[in-house]
Amino acid sequence: MVYMEPGALGNEPLIKSWLATIPDQFKKRKGMSETINNLFKKYLPDMLKFLRKHCKEPVFSVDNNIVQSLMRILDCYYEDYWETEIKKVTQEDVEDFEQSLEPIFAFALTWSIGATTNLEGREKFNQKFKGMLSDKAGYPNDRTIYDCMWDKVKKEWVLWTDTVEEYFVDSK
Repeated sequence: MVYMEPGALGNEPLIKSWLATIPDQFKKRKGMSETINNLFKKYLPDMLKFLRKHCKEPVFSVDNNIVQSLMRILDCYYEDYWETEIKKVTQEDVEDFEQSLEPIFAFALTWSIGATTNLEGREKFNQKFKGMLSDKAGYPNDRTIYDCMWDKVKKEWVLWTDTVEEYFVDSK
């Protein structure tokens, strides 16, 4: 048996094995798995390198762990696309969801890779990541990547503060 440090393997085996676990309907849709893999290739290496070189982490993280966090956030968005005995996922549902792949990936990357740094690092990370995002991500120019979440129903970025009703404390 040969033991290797996880960092020596890189993230490619982790990504490849995770892609094998995405919903079957995604795998059946021509090019969808490849699109997801291409999002990893497009953003992950540069943003991990940027995090390590330019951002300070109050608590040290390991690349494999924060990449798995990225995948777990993506899994949350993919959950509705698993077929069960009573729920069938149509190709139309998958086609509709496919339009949101890049914004969802951007959200997941922000709150996994970009979540481990301090405030100063977040400002740097925001500037770098927004400069890399394509128009498909549709991120609002007047907000930081930390200000919004992707609403999968509305298919738009919404402010976190708009997702929670204002709370008032009764003075009695």
